[in-house]
Amino acid sequence: MLLFCMAINPIISKISEDQQVTPIGIVDDQHLVMKLSLVRPVYQQLTQMLPDIGMTINTTKSVLLTLMEHP
Repeated sequence: MLLFCMAINPIISKISEDQQVTPIGIVDDQHLVMKLSLVRPVYQQLTQMLPDIGMTINTTKSVLLTLMEHP
């Protein structure tokens, strides 16, 4: 687990610096909180960066949650 955390940390840090993203991580569970309009660019950035450390996004375990504002 420690190796995973050490490997993923630079990528999560870079994404949170480049975009308006708030990372929340507990060991190997990573959550990225962002505006809906940022999901696609962040996903594309992740799919480009993760293979550099031998990782991919497991889309079968990934979830997109949105909050809708009500008047």
